[in-house]
Amino acid sequence: MQQQSSTIRTGCTERRSYSIFHAIRAVNVLDGSDASKHSSVIAHFNRYHVHTGDFSKDTYKIIDSAYRIREKSDYSDFFIVTREEAGEQIKKAEGFISAVRVFLEESGKRTGTDEKPGEGEERDGMGGHPVG
Repeated sequence: MQQQSSTIRTGCTERRSYSIFHAIRAVNVLDGSDASKHSSVIAHFNRYHVHTGDFSKDTYKIIDSAYRIREKSDYSDFFIVTREEAGEQIKKAEGFISAVRVFLEESGKRTGTDEKPGEGEERDGMGGHPVG
């Protein structure tokens, strides 16, 4: 039972890392930037969005922590995430994703597209592409 709980917590932290990664990609795409490597995505985000003040400097700590924990859980044989660590990581991810959501909504307002993603568009059900 203990190992199953540990596996679930490790899975949660991995998913948290990927949710942060994809949130960063959503911000980067506004600059016309995308990459498949985590390090490239993070480097662009830090250069153009953290260092410029779009996001607080503490954001880097959240991203770095998520990236390192994911690497450890993927490549270390005996990496165990405690319940407390998993809970803390999930809270940080939720805060980060909320900040990204606000940033994207405000970016849409600045560019005249204040519609939230998915609003006002009929979807075709195949990959979420707008119909028409």
